[in-house]
Amino acid sequence: MPASAAEPSTKNLNPKTEGLVRLVRRNERLLLGILGVVSVLAFWEMAVHLKWIRTSMMSSPTIIWDRIITELAGERLLPSLLVTFRAYLIGLLIATVVGIPLGFIGGWSKKASYILEPWLAALNATPTVAVVPLIIIWLGIGQTSKVFIVFLFAVFPYAFNTMVGVRQTEAEFMGMARSFGASQSKVIKTIVFPGLVPYLMTAARLAVGRALIGVVVAELVASNTGLGFLISIAAGTFDTALLMVSVLFVGAFGLLMTELMKTIERRFDRWRPVAES
Repeated sequence: MPASAAEPSTKNLNPKTEGLVRLVRRNERLLLGILGVVSVLAFWEMAVHLKWIRTSMMSSPTIIWDRIITELAGERLLPSLLVTFRAYLIGLLIATVVGIPLGFIGGWSKKASYILEPWLAALNATPTVAVVPLIIIWLGIGQTSKVFIVFLFAVFPYAFNTMVGVRQTEAEFMGMARSFGASQSKVIKTIVFPGLVPYLMTAARLAVGRALIGVVVAELVASNTGLGFLISIAAGTFDTALLMVSVLFVGAFGLLMTELMKTIERRFDRWRPVAES
């Protein structure tokens, strides 16, 4: 449907009103999003104020906001956030460094894939949460076990996406390059790697989310510091305000990392193969 038919005309409006209408249309997604958030928060606050929801079960937005200010001024929330971020970042970096080469080897060599794929498939199919107690027995409670759990959650997207990306490389281009005398390293650098970049971006976006789940799970069961530990303490003491604050910071951190990866991924969209019609 043409835009003129879908949207009301603004020809009969005065310039100021017409400018306001255009501004609203340009920012429709943002404005509707804000309206939705404000509506939910207002209803939530009213429900707690009218005692439809008990504060022992869920704190109101104003109570949560006051608790955020208190915790930010204290010495518990920010240090916990830094501890969580450190374990998250270290585990994610190790997963990146290990997962990409594993996937590349499995995608480049058939013999290597025969060895690696069964193990990768079996470990990926096993719920990582189920092996957390075993990891605690091996590594104890602390930073090392947290980093290893984050690594396990994040390594498989890198390994499998890299493997698929290498296998999807156009054999025709590789054969042409070799016919002109290109070495194997030159083929990897000029053909395989550029074709692999979009797959790596997708893997990174998936790994970012999985790593966050991993670090929270690790801190819930195998740590005495971090946001996950704060969530555990708050749940055990029925401190719903602290619980909501901790969950809010975990969610905000996850949203920030996901949006960052989406932004980076969009920069490489032109490298993504286009499906033939």
